[in-house]
Amino acid sequence: MQTLIYTLLNLLNTSLQEDTNYQIAICLLQHLREIPYLSLQQVSDLCHVSVATFNRFCKTLGFYNYSTLRKIAGYGEEKNYSQLKHDTFLKLLIENMQAIEDIHISTLDSIVDRLYSADNIILAGYGDFQFEALYLQKHLFSHGKYATVQANPNGAYEEFMKLKNNDVLLITSMQLNYLQLNQNKIWHKRIKQLKCQKIVLTQVHDKNLCNLFDVVIPCGIHAHKDIQNYAIMRLYDLIIHRYHEKYQSQVFE
Repeated sequence: MQTLIYTLLNLLNTSLQEDTNYQIAICLLQHLREIPYLSLQQVSDLCHVSVATFNRFCKTLGFYNYSTLRKIAGYGEEKNYSQLKHDTFLKLLIENMQAIEDIHISTLDSIVDRLYSADNIILAGYGDFQFEALYLQKHLFSHGKYATVQANPNGAYEEFMKLKNNDVLLITSMQLNYLQLNQNKIWHKRIKQLKCQKIVLTQVHDKNLCNLFDVVIPCGIHAHKDIQNYAIMRLYDLIIHRYHEKYQSQVFE
């Protein structure tokens, strides 16, 4: 569900209010809880557009069709907002950051060398990752390297299959639930078949899962949502800084 919310909000941030897609996105956000129970005709009527227009909107967001969008909307549920107490937060945050700082420079080089040599780079992950990925994408661009963000799992494999030997797929997933890699062995075979360089930033240590990738970077030791985003951003910063040191002394911004 987070992926859908971020995608809709991002569209709002980059579209004119008079644009039809802007109006559809606003309507969907206002009726997010209802979407799983609405037919294509009903949701089109709700948004005051034709079925054809709504289908085009779904494809613009990267979904095959409305059924796919509705399925993702169906993952939403009421949750208690779980937040760490101040002292616990600081303790776990410091431990996480120390683990990030302890990553050896040779490990960082194993990423930045591949990024530098890559003709194409795809950054992939779920949920809040869209915000973090945009940060990394922007800084890579400032250092002369263009990357695309694949936050929507629909059609992801087709895009991954286009990558060649010299290209890079960088997945950020703390528990490797991206594409259900931590439980769906069908995806294990698919990942192995990819010709590109495969990098993962994760907290998973399972050898069978880690062996799917060319490079595995540990991303902190605590996975609570209050602190894991800080770990990801810090690790991204270290990657960017190392890239800057090795390959790009000046940036274009």
